[in-house]
Amino acid sequence: LKLSGAAALNENGFNILLISFLATIAPPASTLTQMAQVYHGDANYASALAVISTLCCIVTMPAMVYLYTML
Repeated sequence: LKLSGAAALNENGFNILLISFLATIAPPASTLTQMAQVYHGDANYASALAVISTLCCIVTMPAMVYLYTML
């Protein structure tokens, strides 16, 4: 996103791209578990995956935002 030059198209382009970037690197959260329940899947397994992905994002999101702001 940053290297595309799209931030220069708008006065607040840097912040708009940062918000879009945060939305794409965020974990799926409860949507995973809800879909498993709707389609009669293993909701316990889906909730465990949601917890693991959230824990991974706690570490990786600040690192990715740091890289975004440094480039």
